[in-house]
Amino acid sequence: MKYSRKLFSLVLSVGLILNITGNIGVKANNVDEIVTIKGSNDFVKVHIPPKNWDPIHASKAELNYYGYPSRPEGDKEISNWNKMVSATWVKPEFAISDIKHKPHDTKKSDDINNMVHASSSNWAGFIHTGTSYGSGGHWLVPSVSTPTLQRGYSSQWVGIGGGNSTSKTLAQIGTSAQSGLVSNSYYPWFEIYGSNAINNGYEVKITNFSVSPGDKMYGVVQIQSIANSNVTFWFYLVDETKGTSTSFSKIVSITDNVGVNQTAEWISENVDYLYPKTVTNGSSVVSFLQCKYERGLNSDWTTLSDSDSSISECDMYSSSNSRYMALPGNISSGNFDISWMNYN
Repeated sequence: MKYSRKLFSLVLSVGLILNITGNIGVKANNVDEIVTIKGSNDFVKVHIPPKNWDPIHASKAELNYYGYPSRPEGDKEISNWNKMVSATWVKPEFAISDIKHKPHDTKKSDDINNMVHASSSNWAGFIHTGTSYGSGGHWLVPSVSTPTLQRGYSSQWVGIGGGNSTSKTLAQIGTSAQSGLVSNSYYPWFEIYGSNAINNGYEVKITNFSVSPGDKMYGVVQIQSIANSNVTFWFYLVDETKGTSTSFSKIVSITDNVGVNQTAEWISENVDYLYPKTVTNGSSVVSFLQCKYERGLNSDWTTLSDSDSSISECDMYSSSNSRYMALPGNISSGNFDISWMNYN
């Protein structure tokens, strides 16, 4: 009888560990918290890292559980990764917004130098057209202004989905630079656009995570699982300049999840077809660095390349102005610039 009780206790303990974490090697005393989005009844889930937890020496299961990017290979990548994951983690706070980022609005498509060029009224950057379970990259937060003294937005983000006609769901994380009549504002956000999307497809601001022009950001969006119509998205964001990071997840019920993992993107976007003057370090460019995509669930990451036949260029074109507004340059080792050419 004593043996049976001990065995039952052991089985119960192991069961609790597996049920609470879902990952072997992750301790059972982790804190999961539901964070409500201010102004709505919606919420996201946050896995709060334990005090004094060291991501540099953490197991792969622990990194996955807390929403941190996987440990890369290579001395240079490890050095950059160590710096990112050592940033001070911030428990995120959220609020609804009246801004909606939208899927790729294709105007025309051409094949130039063996790379597909798609013109869009709202996107400039690159799209991976193939199975994509994750998208990640660095970018520099630009400054904005509107010479015509009207409201304008310039958003930089990484995302998955929404890059073709059959991909109806788009998950993104990024930063927005908003110009106004009185002052400009800069803030991070995430969005899940599509059927049954969070906040009806509008962006959700991360209100306690400040960003400034010139800050170097790193963002990741990943699909952690797809179970029937339920898709679990993971979001991770680092301000490398300020040394802060945050992470969270959201399960979304998508009645039609066809195409949810068909594309990955690295984009500079205008919103509501307003084109503010967008400048980084005195030049009319937005820089993206070390961009990668994940081909399979929890698989290796592939660096963005001009020679990759699955990569298409997206040029921003204003039909009302009959001119190109922003054009991406060549890709080199996952890095590229987007040149803003015209403004309102």
